[in-house]
Amino acid sequence: MPGMAGEPHGSVGPNQANMHRVTHLILDCNKTVIAVLLGQPREGWDEVHDGAVRRIKKTAARMGLDETTPHGRRGPYPSVAYGISYGGGQPASVILLILPILSDPDM
Repeated sequence: MPGMAGEPHGSVGPNQANMHRVTHLILDCNKTVIAVLLGQPREGWDEVHDGAVRRIKKTAARMGLDETTPHGRRGPYPSVAYGISYGGGQPASVILLILPILSDPDM
């Protein structure tokens, strides 16, 4: 199948500008799908993206996160541990923090 990892994509041409709209499969050596990179929708993406950015900024402000917040262990930006943790050798999963942002339709 063209467009899959390990398969030739052909020469770069006028369609190169739309590569972000194409879904790409990442395969292992047995051609088993191990990951999928979904393409961007043709319409409505700007509204989805803008809504998510607004909600993330609003939530960050409510949590007191801004440019002066120290960088987290995940990268050069503030981060918050949330959801369910299974790591660290703990005997049972632990709920770290549930953010209301997760119920927002923009997310």
